[in-house]
Amino acid sequence: MRRFICFCCILYCSAVLFAEQFVLLSFNINGAAKTPRAENAQWLADICHIIQQSKADIVFLQEVCIELDSVPHTTLFKKARMHNVLDVCVELLGKDEWAYFSTANYGLRKTVTVQEQAYTMGDKTQNNAILYRADKLDAQDLSDELGFTSFSGTYLFDKNTVQVVQFCVRGTDTKPALVGINAHLPYNNAEHRERDVRTLQRLYARYKLRFGVVLTGDLNMHRAELTDKNFDIVDGDERWYVDRHFGLKTTVGTSDTEFRFANDYDHFLYNAKLHVTEQMHRFDTVPYATSSEFREHISDHIPIVLVVEL
Repeated sequence: MRRFICFCCILYCSAVLFAEQFVLLSFNINGAAKTPRAENAQWLADICHIIQQSKADIVFLQEVCIELDSVPHTTLFKKARMHNVLDVCVELLGKDEWAYFSTANYGLRKTVTVQEQAYTMGDKTQNNAILYRADKLDAQDLSDELGFTSFSGTYLFDKNTVQVVQFCVRGTDTKPALVGINAHLPYNNAEHRERDVRTLQRLYARYKLRFGVVLTGDLNMHRAELTDKNFDIVDGDERWYVDRHFGLKTTVGTSDTEFRFANDYDHFLYNAKLHVTEQMHRFDTVPYATSSEFREHISDHIPIVLVVEL
């Protein structure tokens, strides 16, 4: 019995010693208001500054503007000619350390109907991307497996910009230690948004019993709407600001002199298998001191952070 206890202690200590913390950052960068042209080089520099200051290892981005080939509008998918924003970000962050996956190659560019259900087009700014530390993590994009690249299968979303990527610590077992889901749901169509949330629930359930799962992004839903859905944990504990304009717990501040955007739309949802070491919070170390400056120069969203242990 004593040997067994000692063996268990060794296993526990080994697990603790070899566990590693990873910082997850989610950020809608508002590509609709920017372009990857030279005049907006500072915009990208500021975004990369935020990523570096947050010490993020995985970055879930929404509304990533990229350039596209000129193809007929009847084409369902437009192939990305180059991922300007992402390529520049990798260059700024360190091309030997960072890599990315983008939805630009399969994002939906026209309205289609599947089984009598309409799915609404996006534009070149409405792409998702996941940047990650390739020097610390091995990653696999599951878009083909889930039917995203052909807009077929069980998991259909408006704009087709949802991403699912599995991660594990480099040099360890090939089983994923974390499945990351990056979503951007419709803003101006509540019916489609509810439908897409139900699809997200099925997607989340596909992995939650086997792996640590985190679902994040711009869901365009208040926290109160998500807590009664079929997800395990919504945003963690009570470390939230209360927006006086709406009376809702939110990622935004309450003062007229600090950040006070009404974007209660960015969330981290995760299962109990994910070991969270630092609950969700805003990342406030940003290059601009006031909300109006931040909105003008970077985004109308605030980056949010979750720290996990793999």
